[in-house]
Amino acid sequence: MKKPSIATILVAVLIAAGLVTLYITQSRKGKETIPVSKETGIYVRLQQPKMLAYDELVALGTSAKASGELGDKLHAITTTPFLSNEAYYRGAKPLRPKLNQLGSSLRLVTWNIEQGL
Repeated sequence: MKKPSIATILVAVLIAAGLVTLYITQSRKGKETIPVSKETGIYVRLQQPKMLAYDELVALGTSAKASGELGDKLHAITTTPFLSNEAYYRGAKPLRPKLNQLGSSLRLVTWNIEQGL
């Protein structure tokens, strides 16, 4: 069986991305997409774990393994998502460009950062 060329794969990926974008924009018209707190029903303004103090950072730098309360704080920092909706509260709106060939679009970026913040 003949392998598909890179151009064919790229075209297929672009078509799939365009279809996903079209589906998302059509299904979310008029809907808010910012996370809402289940308890209060309002948008979460800021969510983040407690940061490490300087002394704790020094302790982490001098020991091979973190344990106890310091280990718990380190685990919370590396596994808890940081969430900020400050831009929403300032009235910022997402940029949804309209491209001539695709129409309404959504630009996506990924960042693969391994084993840390």
